Amino acid sequence: MSPKIIIDTDHRSWLDPELQHPSQKWIDKRRKGGDELLVNLTSMKGGDEITKCISCGICSASCPTRDSMQYSPRQIIGFVNRGLNEEALTANTIWLCVSCSRCEVRCPRDLDTNKVLKLLREIALLERPGSNPISKKAIRMHELFEGQVRNNGRITEMPLALKFNFPFGILSQLGLGFKMMSRGKANPIGLMKGFFGFGLQKNENPDRVAYLYEHLHDPKKKENGFK
Repeated sequence: MSPKIIIDTDHRSWLDPELQHPSQKWIDKRRKGGDELLVNLTSMKGGDEITKCISCGICSASCPTRDSMQYSPRQIIGFVNRGLNEEALTANTIWLCVSCSRCEVRCPRDLDTNKVLKLLREIALLERPGSNPISKKAIRMHELFEGQVRNNGRITEMPLALKFNFPFGILSQLGLGFKMMSRGKANPIGLMKGFFGFGLQKNENPDRVAYLYEHLHDPKKKENGFK
């Protein structure tokens, strides 16, 4: 039996007669009806843009956090289009997107990759909450960030960072914290007050913020479903 040349999604090639070709996994998934993620995604506003992808890789080459991702944005889109749902929703890629929009600006097909990854995060929150260690941190930051905005109409950065890193993460930030205090960039008394919710900066028009929250779609509410 002659060996097959296998090319994986990282563009590395080698000879291995026993290794299954990645495309076979796609075929097996399709046979089992593994495209429910694609159906859900395309039914959401902006999710149908994923069908524009031609897998050119410009989004991955433009991404500033690509080196920290398990899979590139191009690979994640490929997983969704091929029915590899578990790989798409459990990877850290969707949580490491910083919404810089470089991918969108440079895409020859005008695909808003940033939007697609945001929608995948919404689906992951519903279907696989806490499936990735980074997702837990992202959810924690979202809850703290949104809590400050809901209550005050804006955020106060230092108390937010203190709460996010509490308790064990603070130890790794002590050096930076002392430097900021020595330069007058951080007030320890103000930090402690902010940690307990006192002395936080407030928006001049809290009613407008409350109005926005009343009319925003909450992706955590399952009764809203996928539209």
